[in-house]
Amino acid sequence: MNTTGRAKILRCTVQGEHLRSAYDCDTKSSTCGHMVGLLSRMIDRFAEVPDSVKDYFVEKSMPNEWNSENEQLYLCYQFYKLFWLDQDIERNGQEAPVQLIQTGRNVASHPGSDKKFVITFLNPLEDVKCFYIWYPELDNTPWIWTQGYEEVETPEEFCAMFPQILHNTFELEYCDVTFTQEGYDTGGNNHFKPFASGVHKGLQKYGTITGGDYSLTLPHLSYRDGVHRMGMFADKKLFRQIRFENGDFYLGKYKFVHHNGVWYPSRYFHFPKSLNDTHWKYIESRALFFENTRPCISSHRRNQ
Repeated sequence: MNTTGRAKILRCTVQGEHLRSAYDCDTKSSTCGHMVGLLSRMIDRFAEVPDSVKDYFVEKSMPNEWNSENEQLYLCYQFYKLFWLDQDIERNGQEAPVQLIQTGRNVASHPGSDKKFVITFLNPLEDVKCFYIWYPELDNTPWIWTQGYEEVETPEEFCAMFPQILHNTFELEYCDVTFTQEGYDTGGNNHFKPFASGVHKGLQKYGTITGGDYSLTLPHLSYRDGVHRMGMFADKKLFRQIRFENGDFYLGKYKFVHHNGVWYPSRYFHFPKSLNDTHWKYIESRALFFENTRPCISSHRRNQ
């Protein structure tokens, strides 16, 4: 990256609920953000997983089976990972930072896409450690610029962000990712697909791809580790704390309530039984009205 001068690694700490607002910036969502909607759909699918699969996960499954090829077993793994990460972060705090990536106009994270639900949504941390690799070709105004960020200038500073870097499952990964009008090429390395697909969405959305001969190759750096899988395997009986009970869903200590077809975490469940349950009264003569007449924004935003 120093040789090319084309990428900078930026790190920051940000309040968990503030980072969630960057993840959940789509105002069209009818479920208070995509995090609620995504977890709700997962809970619906989990309700269809038979007890035999859950028993197999706890009693016999091995970590190399916890992949997307077996959808129901992978779903057990996803929920158990959220539960285990919550327990581990309560004990040890956040260790590895989440790596932010830009996907169109939104901010996402990979690695850290599961961890983000714990540290920004279910139990938001006061300080969430993040880093972002900034490419001027992709993003002229990255979200991280709105934070008190620092530039990581040496390999030693980068490695110091990872307390588990000497663990035998920890790997730093490098890949040249190429973008064209048709899509992207990660050289067969699926670990970089979330970054590549998100960037390609942004290139399309902002009109950066100018024609059929467009080609851009970026050097990208990321990491992976199996620290959590080893810990999860040792504690698999804890999976039993993920359950449905009396019409509610429990992810350990977190209770989810079903309302209008959506599973809401109980701390976000603030729907009144009816409008008559409040003392608020609408007085038309005191109401204020605002109308947005700007023609340069979408009809959806103009009607908000």
